[in-house]
Amino acid sequence: MSVLRPEEDAMRIAAEFGCGPLAERIGLSEFESFDAPHDGLPGKVRLIAGAMSSKPSSSQIDIAAARLRSLAMATPDGELLGSEDDVIGSLGVSRITARQAARLLEREGVLTVKRGKHGGYFAARPSGDMIETVVCSYMNTLGLSTKHTGMVATSLWIEALREAAGAERAAALAMVDELSPLFEDLDPEATLEEVSKLEQRMRAAVFKLIDGAYIDLIFRINAAFARQRLTGWTEQLDADLHRRFVRKWKAAKLMELEGIADGNVLQAVTAAMHERSLWVGRGGGKWKDEPAVERVIAENSLR
Repeated sequence: MSVLRPEEDAMRIAAEFGCGPLAERIGLSEFESFDAPHDGLPGKVRLIAGAMSSKPSSSQIDIAAARLRSLAMATPDGELLGSEDDVIGSLGVSRITARQAARLLEREGVLTVKRGKHGGYFAARPSGDMIETVVCSYMNTLGLSTKHTGMVATSLWIEALREAAGAERAAALAMVDELSPLFEDLDPEATLEEVSKLEQRMRAAVFKLIDGAYIDLIFRINAAFARQRLTGWTEQLDADLHRRFVRKWKAAKLMELEGIADGNVLQAVTAAMHERSLWVGRGGGKWKDEPAVERVIAENSLR
């Protein structure tokens, strides 16, 4: 019968039972009091092993996940936090708790776990596209209305323009000077894709001007949800109607920029409201869950 020696067998015991440093020390204090065979671990040792490998509580996992999240967010994207044993040692938890916490963070997109020779726990950052996809899927399961998400997106853009018109003058004028020529030179025959790219460029510039990363995120989520739920956005319009849309949209965007440049909040906000209504009309008013009276308004917004 061989005897377990704490100094020599500590890591093997921790790995075998999935226990962290604290549990390991508790278990080893018991091992030191008597002889125990390696095979089978009968009697008192088996009870200790069972206790150390018991399923962790949700609170234990949440605490471990919070600590692991802090470690991941404090580490540059893609860099190694450490091996699994390193992370277990840092957290002071069992292997099963560390793995369950890691799975939670992988779903959040802030951690990547790689197995094998060059594996380990790596810091990660969730992408905007991933967030849009996950949140939109959840919104669909809730059966949310595009009427309300559209209201939120419109309100966000109006408030963003209000803040932009009151932004620091030098920064606001620099943004307007950069964007205005792009809109002024827009061809009346511009495609919907060209218009959309210019729209996205202005949104990015405005959100940067007002330090509105959070507004940008919510706006993108709502816009992505609307694209999933509404029809007509990518359909080819009658050529004359499309030219009207481009002409009116171009005028509205230039009016927004002029309001920002002049610090004229009323002009910027009024232009933003008009510009948003044009996008509804561009979709032909085909809102799947929109009241009939609002569809009529939308259908006539380009006339």
